[in-house]
Amino acid sequence: MPKTFPYFPFYPDDFSSDAMVEAMSTTAVGCYALLLCKAWRETPPGTLPDNDWLLARWARCPINGDVCLCWDDLKREVLAAFTLGEDGRWHQKRMELEYQKMIFNSNKMSRVAKSKARIKQHPEHGKEHPCTAAVHKTHTTHSTAAVHKTGSVLGDTRARSEMEMEMEINKKEKQEKEKPPTPRKRGSAAYAAFFSSIPENINSEKFRNAWRDWIEHRKQKRKTITEAQAKKQLAALATWGEDKAIIAIENSIRNGWQGLFEPKPDQAGESDADGCMQPDPSKYGGYITLADDSQKKL
Repeated sequence: MPKTFPYFPFYPDDFSSDAMVEAMSTTAVGCYALLLCKAWRETPPGTLPDNDWLLARWARCPINGDVCLCWDDLKREVLAAFTLGEDGRWHQKRMELEYQKMIFNSNKMSRVAKSKARIKQHPEHGKEHPCTAAVHKTHTTHSTAAVHKTGSVLGDTRARSEMEMEMEINKKEKQEKEKPPTPRKRGSAAYAAFFSSIPENINSEKFRNAWRDWIEHRKQKRKTITEAQAKKQLAALATWGEDKAIIAIENSIRNGWQGLFEPKPDQAGESDADGCMQPDPSKYGGYITLADDSQKKL
């Protein structure tokens, strides 16, 4: 019977960001958590029997029915995080890996504790005569080579099994790390997305330079523009025309504003000390939001 533990490692970030869990409904996530607890106590640990009636009972939901969600409705979502093995059981790969790690660490700590206990009972065994240090070092080197070659020293087969287990754990960890990450738009790809949706009536070299300054300005203020924001801002700028759009961008950069405001000299009729046109107070409720999220009365 495999060694059991009353707890298993749980990583909230890994759990909440897992693609399988994100695709589950709230009810399915609850069923999945209950089945994980059951799988940890099963033999072998990290597996579940391929028995719908039993899984439904463990997940605490009816196996079928018309009133509420039943196991037949949730089975596909929940078992997507498991793999059906040749032994006819559902295997949770991450849980099996964590169990192997705990077994390896438990055995390692047990050996260290036993070694310390022996030294404590027989202190003379823990000391080494200076004259035999070099001989012992050479012997250890040859013994280590023998372990790698035959997997045992003086008939101790545990060395090989533990070594194989550690190699298997390292192999699985390497496979997990080598999974290709979800592609994200970075660098030139992100810039291309911002510039590909510029409307035709303002798509000039002069405007593109101003628009590039605006994106860099927001980035330096740690108020990065999203693609959705960029599309809406470009749509508004297009309705103002190229000249007003460029003036609006320059005014916002100069004054440290987070938003873009249409310059209306006939209605607002006010300029700041640098000669920048202020936004129309009637349109923005008499206030503007500054880069530090404070408000300034116009």
